[in-house]
Amino acid sequence: MSPERLCGSASKKPSDIYAFGMTIYELFTNDTPLGHVPPQDLRSLVVHDGLRPDRLGEDDQPVMPEDAWDLTVQLWTTGAPDRPTSGRLYDLLMQLQDSTSSESISLPLSPSSSNDAQTPQKRHLMLMTVLKNSQMPSHCLAFSPNGRYLATALLDGTVWIWEVLSGNPIFNFIAQHHGKPLPHSSHLRWEVLSIAFAPDGQRIATAGRVVQVWDLITRERSLPALTNHTSAVWCVAFSSDGRFLASGSEDHTAIIWHADTGTIHATLAQHVHLVRAVQFSPDSALVATGAWDKTVRIWEVSTGACVHVLRDHTAVVSTELSALGTYAGGAQRDAPWTGSARLMQSLSYSPNGKWIITGDWDSTVQLLDVRTGRVVGELALTPRTHIFCVAFSPDGRAVAVASEQPKILMFSEPGQFN
Repeated sequence: MSPERLCGSASKKPSDIYAFGMTIYELFTNDTPLGHVPPQDLRSLVVHDGLRPDRLGEDDQPVMPEDAWDLTVQLWTTGAPDRPTSGRLYDLLMQLQDSTSSESISLPLSPSSSNDAQTPQKRHLMLMTVLKNSQMPSHCLAFSPNGRYLATALLDGTVWIWEVLSGNPIFNFIAQHHGKPLPHSSHLRWEVLSIAFAPDGQRIATAGRVVQVWDLITRERSLPALTNHTSAVWCVAFSSDGRFLASGSEDHTAIIWHADTGTIHATLAQHVHLVRAVQFSPDSALVATGAWDKTVRIWEVSTGACVHVLRDHTAVVSTELSALGTYAGGAQRDAPWTGSARLMQSLSYSPNGKWIITGDWDSTVQLLDVRTGRVVGELALTPRTHIFCVAFSPDGRAVAVASEQPKILMFSEPGQFN
């Protein structure tokens, strides 16, 4: 908390700049800034004595790069008018990225423990930007097909469109739907549980009480609400050719819709529990559904026939179908996976199919090598938080993470995911 906030002033932009400096420090060090200071002493030490976190020395790990430390010190300046504006901060971050193209400013990903002498070399993620979502967290997010924009959905159903490069919000619209009551047994707490861009980048589908398709030019629905599910809709995805839209629901079914008319193409009704994940194959010929009945089912889009069932999985929370037909989220694979035993909430394949990023219910982001199944890096977010969604950008150069915190974290590892 900034000095002025500790003195009782209202939160303003300079306070957010100060907090961003603390966030940078926390992400680099995996340590709560000034966490050792007794709460009753914090105001006096920060306001009157100018206490700030110490930079880790050369013998400590991780070590903040000098340029990153210098930037952080600027953000911690006691006088609010002396801190950089948000525009100036953006310029400084871009300069920082340019000056470190050969020496990554990175968040250390702790290598997983292993007795194997071939333990993978640890990898690093660089914090690109933090997208502030007012006072509400985002449950889901999606990149536009060209990777320039990121869509996020807040608790109240507000959908925000962000410019990835600058981290600035472009516009927002409300995706609430009040016309359909849900059964009392429904788990729905969020107005929007899933969000997906159409391949043309001009439309977005949202899922929650119903499925809705939005025109991003007019910011209005391009189709009437799709109301055939009888309970909360947890997932939605477009086919790569843009012809179809698939949704999965707490009513145990998935539906394939015609994306241009909203009419039903096929209802997929063999699951016996909540359908939590849906994804088309890259050629749009197949669609995969993952459910809490511990199965992943593969369906033929043209006929709606189930052509394969992967059984005995851990309960599927979120899954993607890779270009090579490898099924994640507890599915069969050639190599033993060494990922977290905690409840995985979301995962995303890199576009080249070599990497998977996962987020779990216990603050952990993991990077896995698809070929070996090994965890090659791990990052524990602080303060501890439930991770709702992770996603690779279409070019594989960035990862977005949504959690209970009212912000979206954007990471990159330049040149490493391609």
